[in-house]
This record gives sequence, C-alpha cells and structure tokens, in this order.
Amino acid sequence: MMSPQNGVLLDLATIDQGDLDLSPLGRVCGAWRRYPHTEPTQLLEHLGDAQIVVTNKVALDRVILIRLRDRDPSQGQITDLTGLVLDVDGAPINAALV
Repeated sequence: MMSPQNGVLLDLATIDQGDLDLSPLGRVCGAWRRYPHTEPTQLLEHLGDAQIVVTNKVALDRVILIRLRDRDPSQGQITDLTGLVLDVDGAPINAALV
C-alpha cells in the first residue's frame, strides 16, 4: 500500500503551545498543512487533498465524511474509518481516517 502524501492538522493551537516536536510527522507523510484553528466554513478548504487528517476539536460530521469518501480519487480518498468514535445519526461508530 502506498503511503499517503498529504496531511493536515486542523486545529493545532488546541494541542500545541509551542512545546510539541512535530518533526516525526514527516515520517508519516512529507507534506503537512498546519492550521491553528478551522472554522466550519473553512473545513473543506482546509481538508483540501489531505489523505491524513488530524483534529482535536474540529468535528468531522457525516456530510464531511461522505464528501471525503466520494471526492475525486486524485485528491486522495478516505477508504478506512477505524479507530475514532463518531456520532452519526445518533449512533456512535468507531472510525479512523486512513
């Protein structure tokens, strides 16, 4: 399986006060976009073509997950949803964006 090439941190200011060493993320994928905060109106723009999404407080709701799953394959599709806990239509599901 090919390693993802693009990652995004959607709300870095909620977890980093300037004390985190983010250099190990470079081993996961080479290109990272970092946003201190992401408002709901900025979410799709900030997600862009990311194949790895890191979020702390930003909600990825059902509509966003479906858009990520169904987007143009050249932008990198989200194909595995294992590891996070999401609430979709009132039912919790386990998911992780891979």
